[in-house]
Amino acid sequence: PRLEGFINGKTVAPAAEVEGKDSAGKTTQVSNPQYEEWFALGFIFTSVGKDILAQIAGSSTSFQAWSSVENMFTAQTRARSMNVRLALSTTRKGTLSIAEYFAKIKSLCDEMAATGKPLDDEEIVAYIFNGLDQEYNPVVTSMVTKREPISVSEAFSQLLSFEMRLDLQDGALS
Repeated sequence: PRLEGFINGKTVAPAAEVEGKDSAGKTTQVSNPQYEEWFALGFIFTSVGKDILAQIAGSSTSFQAWSSVENMFTAQTRARSMNVRLALSTTRKGTLSIAEYFAKIKSLCDEMAATGKPLDDEEIVAYIFNGLDQEYNPVVTSMVTKREPISVSEAFSQLLSFEMRLDLQDGALS
């Protein structure tokens, strides 16, 4: 049943308490569930921004309002999660240093965690390796053939060391 909380543009609250019977059958004042629902719905309406209010304004109950908000954010979160995964799979090291590249990947992984879908180390390392240039193939090959799983920090350490070695060799050749 729809709660009638507004009449002629004015808020009309149901009574906070109504008559009820206690366990002995005696008439007493008890909390009015309609008032509690009206209060909860009003609290939701006054707590959200205009964009969300437009989506929930037709809600008759706080459950309906929260369900609408949840559905709206679930769809946005799913889209955000998919976009971050696409960004992770297409991010390339290019001219970035290993430290800059890791910071970029970490930022994207933090965004994934914020969507409620954190990535484990193996997934993160796979995204990192996927975006490296061919010159990193020797160190990547040596790491993926290890028996034990590679942590993100170990991959960072190994790739940073390899980058430093490349920079030293490039400097010696110049």
